[in-house]
Amino acid sequence: MANKRALKVFRTSAGFEDTYIAAPSQKAALEAWGARRNLFAQGVAELVTDPELAKAALARPGQVLRVPRGTTAEHLAAGERRKQRRRKQLRRRG
Repeated sequence: MANKRALKVFRTSAGFEDTYIAAPSQKAALEAWGARRNLFAQGVAELVTDPELAKAALARPGQVLRVPRGTTAEHLAAGERRKQRRRKQLRRRG
């Protein structure tokens, strides 16, 4: 029987979500995410060392898990703050 490679859990961000994958390597994680660039080299993907965060991904190896960051209300509030900052910038210019 072939020796299976140990799985590691990796995480990156995708919009308002964090995505997790249990994979044998960074290369395998990048392929599962459909990344065209090395997100690890860019500092936007990382190895997960917290057992609680890794638990769900390890239960579903090879499957990309999407976990929302924040609530809908927090996202809407952040969007409103960005709009207000943009309005202030436009007023200063004109």
